[in-house]
Amino acid sequence: MLFSSSGGRLPRSIDGWNRGTECFKSRNKQATCSHTDGDDLGTVMYYRQFSNSDDCWDVKINGGTTWAIMTAITNVNEQNPLGDIAEVSCDRTEKSKFPSVTGGVHDVVLFSQGFDDAYGPNDFKPTGGVSRLAYMKVHEDAGFLMAKELNRSGPTGSLATEGKGGPTCKDVLLSIVVNRLGD
Repeated sequence: MLFSSSGGRLPRSIDGWNRGTECFKSRNKQATCSHTDGDDLGTVMYYRQFSNSDDCWDVKINGGTTWAIMTAITNVNEQNPLGDIAEVSCDRTEKSKFPSVTGGVHDVVLFSQGFDDAYGPNDFKPTGGVSRLAYMKVHEDAGFLMAKELNRSGPTGSLATEGKGGPTCKDVLLSIVVNRLGD
């Protein structure tokens, strides 16, 4: 899984990767995510299958100042890798409030946050059994990737970060269920 964010434009595709979902905004208080474009803040999630024999690969992302966070998840259902997906572009809270998604036991929920200011890692901390996988700060933007393995089937409920947070409606939030194979 590759999450790419930018304060500018992002590519619609990357060679060798599938596009999972996206959220673009053209202004801070934009009520809903655009799925076509936006020049204020945006995040695109791409995915592909890798094997143990893959040593390295090139990823070319054109779009001005752009950052990317990559993670790998094992035991993913190759025929149906992505489950429920939800996004928010204006959560109206200083904490970031990830939208609820529905998954099954052992599925993994990825929580991606792009923030339109360069806040630090302790400003938006994970909560409720969620683990931080990565944090990035590039120029005037910050990005976070968090994850949680589900121990029961059903909706996650919306999850708010801990920490002091930041100004409302300056983030792009994605909640994505990664379908895993059963035991």
